[in-house]
Amino acid sequence: MFEIIELLQGALENPWMLLFLAVWGIGYFVKEYTPLPGDRVPLILLPMGIALGVLLIELSLAGGIVGGVMALAQMGFYDVVKPMLQREPKITHSDGIGE
Repeated sequence: MFEIIELLQGALENPWMLLFLAVWGIGYFVKEYTPLPGDRVPLILLPMGIALGVLLIELSLAGGIVGGVMALAQMGFYDVVKPMLQREPKITHSDGIGE
């Protein structure tokens, strides 16, 4: 338990990791706990990522771009990881065994 707390404290000291965790948390919350359809999530997450990038990384256009790119990357990463975590891997042999 103590190792997890140290890991989180280290992540919160780094603004890049803080941006990563904040965008991931906001995206997860909006996607899973709000009645919004999935195609509306980018409309919320992209401006939030830009604002967080400006606040956490750098108070400039570059910080906003980094935040926006991080938000877009998180959306794509979430769409790839979620199906993998929900299903158990199925092994299908070339001769059809296991289908």
